[in-house]
Amino acid sequence: MKKYLTKAEYKKSVKGLHTNWDNYEDRWLYHRQAIKWLKELKPEKVLEIGGLGIKLREDSDTLDFDKRWHIEKKCTYNKDIREIPWGISKYDCIVALRVFHHTDIKKTFTEAKKHAPIIILALPSNFNISELPELDETIKFKPGSTIYLWK
Repeated sequence: MKKYLTKAEYKKSVKGLHTNWDNYEDRWLYHRQAIKWLKELKPEKVLEIGGLGIKLREDSDTLDFDKRWHIEKKCTYNKDIREIPWGISKYDCIVALRVFHHTDIKKTFTEAKKHAPIIILALPSNFNISELPELDETIKFKPGSTIYLWK
């Protein structure tokens, strides 16, 4: 059975990590939804991008950019997703929560689709995704985040 992040584990992991997580209660909403989709879709191999060592699923691989964040936990890939191609393995699902909006989203999404058929992204609600393919599901959260699913 797969082990997923709990709210208590999440709260403990983000405490004091960075000022970005001062609003961890709001951020938990889209983390919880991503976990729900992972449980429903049951992908075998998952890559989580930009989680800073906090994984939604214990057995996920990770891709993080250590130059800015100084991540203490070892990640599977230490690279900047803006540098394409990524040169990584194939996955069943890629999850990136509040990361892709810091990139050329169309280019980054296209690269992600080369590596996984299922993509889960959380983005600011006002972020323009019109250049991306039609999506399967979307949920808006207050105060200003939306989570998207392509499968």
